[in-house]
Amino acid sequence: MGYILPIQQHEYSDYQRRMVTSKRTITTVEKPYKAGLQAKYEELQHQEEIRNNRVDLILNEMEQSVSEFSEVDAIYTEITGLGQFINERV
Repeated sequence: MGYILPIQQHEYSDYQRRMVTSKRTITTVEKPYKAGLQAKYEELQHQEEIRNNRVDLILNEMEQSVSEFSEVDAIYTEITGLGQFINERV
């Protein structure tokens, strides 16, 4: 048989205080409210539209610059006669 060590009363009361959880208070359920996700979604959508407009402007500027270069190349080809018979397919 085993020997049970004597436990002082103050040690047991400390253990009991640690192990006993505090009672929970019962609260009422609050009424439901509408989530504010729609406003956040609209804000993000607006920011995305602004970014898309900026990208479109940049792409339009690049296309204009490319078309200007192609016009310059066409004029250069007419003047010099170089590059008229180049196959564009690779």
